[in-house]
Amino acid sequence: MKPAKNKPCPCQSGRKFKSCCAPILSGVEATSPLVLMRSRYTAYALGVVQHIIDTTHPDGPHFREDIHLWRADLQRFCQTMKFEGLTILDTQSAQDGAQVHFRAHLSENGEDHSFSELSLFYQINRRWLYHSAQT
Repeated sequence: MKPAKNKPCPCQSGRKFKSCCAPILSGVEATSPLVLMRSRYTAYALGVVQHIIDTTHPDGPHFREDIHLWRADLQRFCQTMKFEGLTILDTQSAQDGAQVHFRAHLSENGEDHSFSELSLFYQINRRWLYHSAQT
């Protein structure tokens, strides 16, 4: 369920959903890896699995050819987990890609599943895509 447009964005940017991740989830291209990272977290939190699929690099280890099975697995994950917050720790850009270091706060049935990750992003045709992660 999407939050009201004037409510705080699930990515905890401090901005309203309508001016933060809502446009990206509706198809506007992310202007940076950080914007894409925030929108992907929000997509997980709201169960907008198509955005996750659409913004995964086809050469990355998380990309799956069987879209139907991938979509079902993502939906199950989104429904099972409670997304409690996102903390951006650092961002770095390079000529061939970028990194976003973050901590995602998640739980399942009261059990903490939070994790930190260094996500790698690359562009295809000037469009940022999530490639892989180092934990």
